[in-house]
Amino acid sequence: MKVIENEYWGEATFLVEMSHENIITLEGFVEDLRNDRIWLIFPWEDNGNLKDFVASRNWEIPERISLVGSK
Repeated sequence: MKVIENEYWGEATFLVEMSHENIITLEGFVEDLRNDRIWLIFPWEDNGNLKDFVASRNWEIPERISLVGSK
């Protein structure tokens, strides 16, 4: 569990320090270490969750370019 905690804190710290118009901001986090669960809280986006957004295939050109490479 210690390795997971360290990786989580590294990711959370990285996201908190990021400041760019194309990177979503980290709003907060919830940790339940007793049950080995950690959630990162991000703001709600107009297009809903990522799964629905990708499934809609209603992307602008920059979004299409960045998502095609991740399939």
